[in-house]
Amino acid sequence: MGPAFITLFMLLQPAPQAVPPAALPSQDALHLPTTSLKPTGLAYDRVSARFVLVDQLDGKLLIADERSHHLVDLVDTASAGFHHITGLEIDQRRGDLWVVSINDGLDGNAPASVLHKLQLISGRPLKSFVLPASFGFARFEDVAVTRAGTVYVLDSIGGRLFSLSARGRQLARRINLVVDRPSSLAAVDERTVYIAHAEGISRLDVVTGRTTKVRAAEGTSLEGLERIRWYRGRLTGSQRLADGRQQAVVIRLAGAGHAGASLAVVGADGDLADPGAATMADGVLYFVTREVDSAGGSVLVVRGARLR
Repeated sequence: MGPAFITLFMLLQPAPQAVPPAALPSQDALHLPTTSLKPTGLAYDRVSARFVLVDQLDGKLLIADERSHHLVDLVDTASAGFHHITGLEIDQRRGDLWVVSINDGLDGNAPASVLHKLQLISGRPLKSFVLPASFGFARFEDVAVTRAGTVYVLDSIGGRLFSLSARGRQLARRINLVVDRPSSLAAVDERTVYIAHAEGISRLDVVTGRTTKVRAAEGTSLEGLERIRWYRGRLTGSQRLADGRQQAVVIRLAGAGHAGASLAVVGADGDLADPGAATMADGVLYFVTREVDSAGGSVLVVRGARLR
């Protein structure tokens, strides 16, 4: 069998097809009683079995009760001093709700980036931490809380990571990030934080400042991640695809947490209502989808996928 025949044989073989990411099942956790809101943030309070949602249209936080399915206001912009809400996270151990909001200055007021601390059960504002003007313009994009109570805040414009200790009184700059267009963060502990950015994910050592890009497994893309959360060696959250669709994903990390990451898509039945409307709680990835009901109408559904 000559070289020419072998070459012809190889050319006639069908091109290898990309293997689609593995799919993980999900199920309905809650049908929201209205479609008039625009959910751009989601958290889950496991103690009272309630979802906290950001309604970007009215700039407020809502509570959706998992048992009664009732939807009620928790706190609005006027009472809490919110600007444009960009992220939220629950400190389950201390009963606090942390929210970040920004004012880009287009309304004529001075630009501002603020970290808000609220009482989770009532929504009562407890304290606001305004980034001092000496740090320059910033955009607080996301917030994460460690088990020890340290709050990390991501500045997507200035490329910085800020922190607030459990008993801290003001924000401190921890690290200048060396990534392009950071979009979200997930805290493993006091030392290790993952950052989603334009080119994928990077692992950050907050103590040394060392940044290591997470290598994707063959055939896997880690680009387009807009919200990530940590759970037992995995990152969960949302990913925007090149065609504009958004999907919930689970990313399993290999090695020391920066090699051979593989990705699985969760619940492909409906598109995410917003990339920010995804969270992780008690081993369940929750996310909000906008789906079509049996009558052909639109319905907002909170779905959940339990990780093993």
